[in-house]
Amino acid sequence: MYTTYRIVKELYGADHAQEYYVDQWKREVEDYYLDFYVRNPEYLAMLPEEEQLAITNSLTGMRQYCEMPLKILRAEKLVGVRRPWMRSCAACSTVSSIGAIPISPIKNF
Repeated sequence: MYTTYRIVKELYGADHAQEYYVDQWKREVEDYYLDFYVRNPEYLAMLPEEEQLAITNSLTGMRQYCEMPLKILRAEKLVGVRRPWMRSCAACSTVSSIGAIPISPIKNF
């Protein structure tokens, strides 16, 4: 999801990406923390195993597709924005620190 956000931000602008990605992720995360079973896990444990799995899978998907992109976005803001991975940079064609293995920009493939 985060990669899609970055592509949309590049193509359609920051406002569009904020409205249709970041704001939506924030709403989903807020709803997650209001969920009954998140606030009361002891009741989740009382349910049949099939019900527990269905609820847990639903909540896990939300964390993976909404909460994690927000964490990556926050880390990006703390570290600083780097050039998008789609563009080549001069440093990509240097020798790696692993040894004498040259690293070529993607456009050379």
